[in-house]
Amino acid sequence: MKEGGPEINRRTFFLGGAAVAGVSSLLAVSPELRKLFEAVSSAEKLRAEERIRVNEEYVKTAVTLARERLKTPDLRRALRGQGENPLGRILQVVGTPIEHVEGTSFDVAELHRRYPVQIAGPSNNFVFASAYDKFNRGGSYHTVGHSNGFYWGDAKHIMANAHTLLGIKEPPPGRSVDMGLLRLPPRLHARSEEQIIRDDGTLTNADIHGALVAVVGIDPGEPTSDKVGHKTFLGTAFRIEPGLVRVGEGVTQTWFDHFRNSFAVVLPPDEDDRSAWGMSGAVVFAHKDKWEFGGAYWSSWPTRFRRGGGRKIMTLGFFHGIDDLRAELRRPDLLRVDLS
Repeated sequence: MKEGGPEINRRTFFLGGAAVAGVSSLLAVSPELRKLFEAVSSAEKLRAEERIRVNEEYVKTAVTLARERLKTPDLRRALRGQGENPLGRILQVVGTPIEHVEGTSFDVAELHRRYPVQIAGPSNNFVFASAYDKFNRGGSYHTVGHSNGFYWGDAKHIMANAHTLLGIKEPPPGRSVDMGLLRLPPRLHARSEEQIIRDDGTLTNADIHGALVAVVGIDPGEPTSDKVGHKTFLGTAFRIEPGLVRVGEGVTQTWFDHFRNSFAVVLPPDEDDRSAWGMSGAVVFAHKDKWEFGGAYWSSWPTRFRRGGGRKIMTLGFFHGIDDLRAELRRPDLLRVDLS
C-alpha cells in the first residue's frame, strides 16, 4: 500500500553481490542499439511517423539483444548466482532504458484503460476505483493508502496481493506467492468484459524470461505517474533463481520463498522502492507477438551499484509469473476474502 510497504523495502540488500552497472553494456557492445538509442534521445526533432518507427525499432532491438544475452553460458551462471558479481552481470544486460512506446506495437495505453483497479483503505473497509470507470465516466483516484488489483476470471472477483487483503506489510508466512482473490458485491462488479482478465493457457513462465514486460497500475504522484495518475514499469524480465537470493541478512525464509517464485524487472531511474509501494498488486503483461497477461506485481528492492567512482541505487520490481499464479490458484487453501 502507498503509505507503507513491506518492511524489507526499508533496507538495502545485495542479491549475489553488489551490482557494477550503469548504462547497459548492450549499448556499449551493439553499435546498432547505440545508434538507435541516440536517435530515440533526439526523437522530438523527428516527424511523428518517423519517431514511432525509430522507437519501435529501438525496443525490438534492445529486447532481442537482452534475451539472447540471457541465454549465454555466462548469464545462465549469473542467474544461478554463480561467479563474481552475478547480479551486476545481469543488470548490465537487462538495464537498457525502455520508455517511449506510444504509437508502437508495444503501446500500453489500452492496457491502462481497461485493467487496473485501485484498492484503498484498511482491509476491513476497502474502497475501489477502476481505470475503466475513470477513463469512461471521470472520477478521481486515491493518493494515499492504496494498492492495485485487477478483475480475474469473471466480473465479481479481483486478484490482489495477499498482504493487501490481510492488511499486513509483508507476505504471509506459509505461502510463496503473494496473491489472493477478493469476491465483490454486485455494485462493485466489472462493468464490461473488457476489464476482465482470463487465463487462456497460451503463455508460460518460459515465455516471460527475457521478454519485454509492462507493469501497469494506478499510483498517483511523483516521480513517474502520468497526468491521469497511472504508472508503467517497462523492461526485460528475468527469473529469480534460488542461488541469486541468500537467506539471511534480513531475508527470512518467507521472503526467500516468495523471491524464488518471482521475476524481476528494473524500475525507471526516478522510481525507488518507497515511491513504488502503491503499485503492489498491479497487473503485468508480457509481450510475445502482442501483450498477454503475464503475472502480478508484489514488491520492490533497492540494489546498490558502483558507477563513476560513486554508489548509485537501481531498484528492482518483482512479480509472480503466470505459472506461479496458476499453482497458487490450485491450492485448496487459496486466500479468499468475501465482501459480497
